[in-house]
Amino acid sequence: MERKIVKAKLKNDDAVKVEFEDIIGDAGRKDDTIKNCGSPAHSDLVAAFLKLRIHYAVSCEEGSFSEFNDHKEKLDKFVVRQAILGGEGDQEGVTLAGHKRVKNGKVINFNSPFLKFNLETSDYEHAELLDMDIKALWSEIALYLDGKYAELEKEDENQLDMFGDNKDKGPRRKRLSKTPASVNDNGHDEVIES
Repeated sequence: MERKIVKAKLKNDDAVKVEFEDIIGDAGRKDDTIKNCGSPAHSDLVAAFLKLRIHYAVSCEEGSFSEFNDHKEKLDKFVVRQAILGGEGDQEGVTLAGHKRVKNGKVINFNSPFLKFNLETSDYEHAELLDMDIKALWSEIALYLDGKYAELEKEDENQLDMFGDNKDKGPRRKRLSKTPASVNDNGHDEVIES
């Protein structure tokens, strides 16, 4: 059985919604599944979504690739929340959905144009890098579906016992920074835990 992820959404609470197809047997029968997950995304999965911001901004004509590479802070106003696979073969690509935060603090929600992965059929100059970044996202989604979630912290039970308050406190996840703190060697943002 082969699993093909066709849509991934990072929800506001860092949980994930995934749509995938299980391709069964030689006949290629497909079972479609939509999974609303409640577990918080691991920082690697959040980082994979963060890598897509440059493609989102450039494809929507918000600036050039080199401009965003030279001024990483300009990407901070963009958020990619969803990647939607479409097409097949040479026509396969993705649409990115997210928002841009404007000066008054409000957001403008919009989708990128459909971006093909194949350089010969795509009008997106960075199609190969986009393809690699989407494959990295799908890989992290697969790991998430297999149980790779954000670490959970338990309250210090001794301290809670002083206040008699440990009965209502369950595990909490580490809060992930939404704004990248550094750039790694390949020019992509890294997410740090705060």
